[in-house]
Order: sequence, then structure tokens, then C-alpha cells
Amino acid sequence: MLEGVRADLSIKVFGNDFDQLDSIAARIKELLDPLPGHDEIEHETAGRSAMVTLNPRREALLARNLSAGALNEAVSVALAGQEVGQFTHGTHTHGIVVRLRGDLRNDEAQIRALPVRVGESGMVPLGQLAELTTLESVQPIRHESGRRRVALMVNLNTSDIEGWVRRAQALLEEKVPLPDGYIIEFGGQFKRLQEARSRLMIVVPSTLLLIFGIVFMAFGSLRQALLIYSGIPLAVTGGVLALWLRGMPFSITAAIGFIALSGVAVLNGMVMVSCFNRLREE
Repeated sequence: MLEGVRADLSIKVFGNDFDQLDSIAARIKELLDPLPGHDEIEHETAGRSAMVTLNPRREALLARNLSAGALNEAVSVALAGQEVGQFTHGTHTHGIVVRLRGDLRNDEAQIRALPVRVGESGMVPLGQLAELTTLESVQPIRHESGRRRVALMVNLNTSDIEGWVRRAQALLEEKVPLPDGYIIEFGGQFKRLQEARSRLMIVVPSTLLLIFGIVFMAFGSLRQALLIYSGIPLAVTGGVLALWLRGMPFSITAAIGFIALSGVAVLNGMVMVSCFNRLREE
């Protein structure tokens, strides 16, 4: 949600020309579909859709004393529908809407043949009063940080997000040459993992250093403070071994577990050294 996509992982392609972006995204999907570790890869948008454009013929309208509103009304009634009555079913009242059948609404010839009322009794086909063209349009074209982009959404079935992204990046670097000004960016949980790891690289050493200073002040002995802290690398070694035996990747959850483990190791060391000091005094 923070990345603006509805999947575990997003692959964003940034550039200027939408046709080029669309082509690159299709190539990426083709290459990554056989890569194991994901359930599905789909485009963020449904691609291009057909849009019928209506351009009135002004001379034909003036000759029949018609306005563009008459064309709009004819098209609106035929395609969107118009409520012509109501019926009651139990306690509920429902509107009766009349419009063209679904297959006819997609037929350009039928749209051209739509009757437009002229005066009290005359009818003229819409095709004589307007020019119809069908265009391939893209809705919507998305931007991020002022740059045009397309995105692929990837739902993973593996907990090793970073491993999957590394394999995908290596494949794309080899198989997808990018024009100047075009870049590929991996977002979603992978981006959050990188950001959290960057913060932890600063927060964890700073916290451990601060705790070491507090322990040293509490015991007044550098040797005893180092003895207490010797439990941290030993405890972390056991945690790494446990991850390796289970085949689990390092994750933010594992990092939080290591932080808690380090705290427990320091606490145990303080209790033991305090007990040693008390016994020596006795």
C-alpha cells in the first residue's frame, strides 16, 4: 500500500514514451513468468482499450437545424441507456432502462446507424451527421515523482524476497537492454526491506554501543563489560546456524529476533557477572 501497488512486489519501468514502456514491461513479464518463486505476474493496468470518438459534421448539423446535443443524446440513450419507467417488486422500486444490446453496443456499424430525430417526424442515421473513429487509448497513464511509469505486480510464494529479486535483476540486466533515460526499479516489500535494513545498520550498532557504555559504567570494569558482551556474538552465531538449518532467509523479522536475542544475552551476562562479583565479595 505504501508503494501504491496491490501486490507483494512491484517492478516499475520509468521513461518518456508510453509505447516503449509498454513494450519493455511486456518483455519483462515474458522473461520472469518462468522464474520460480511467484504465483502470478500481471500488469498494473489492463492495457489499451478501444474508445469511439465522435466528431460532428457542422455543415450537416446546420443544414438540418440540429445541435451537437442531439447527437450526444442519441449516443447516450443507445450506449448508456435511458430510464423509461419503473416497476415495483415487493417493497423495492426498480428503474426500467432501455439501451442497445451488448453485442450491438460494440458494433461500430450499429452506432453509425443510430437514428437521430430531425424535427417532428424525420430520422437521420448518426453516420451522416458525425464522423466516428476508434482509437486505442490508455487509461490511466501513471506518474511517480514527475516521471511517467508502467508497473508489473508480482505476488510471491516464497519468503526469500531478496533472493527472488536478485535473480530477476540479473536476468533483466542480461536480457532487457534499456534506452537512455529508462530505468527499472523494484518496489513493494523489497524496497521496504532495503529501507529497514539501512535504518537497522545505523540503529543497532548505535544502541549496542550505548548499552556497552551503560554496562561499563554499572560495573566499572572494561574486562567485565567485554566479558558480558562476549555473549552477543555467541548468541548471534546460534541464530545464524538456526536460520541455515531451517533454510530461512534473513528478514526484518529475523533482524528483530537477533536484537531481542542480543538483549537477552547481555541481560544474562550481567546477572552472571553480578553473581560472580557477589560470590567473590563473600
